[in-house]
Amino acid sequence: MSEVSPLSRPNAPALTPNVKPADAKVAMPAKPARSDQADFSAAAQLLGRLDQIPDTRDELITRVKQEIALGAYETPEKVDGAIEELLKDL
Repeated sequence: MSEVSPLSRPNAPALTPNVKPADAKVAMPAKPARSDQADFSAAAQLLGRLDQIPDTRDELITRVKQEIALGAYETPEKVDGAIEELLKDL
């Protein structure tokens, strides 16, 4: 068999492996800033605010207790109003 001589290109750059020394610092690409986002419905936002509403209206309860203690809570107008509301339910 005949022997084939290696091909050569006269102006081609020499091919050398891309080897870096072990102590060379490699710049890592910066990670893009990531932010999470959540959208809540109006109903969910309202439910989230329920914690801020007191279970009782303390100032109203205090005022009514004081009026009862002073005998000023049951006025004829309030009694008539309560009777009218009861009659509507019948």
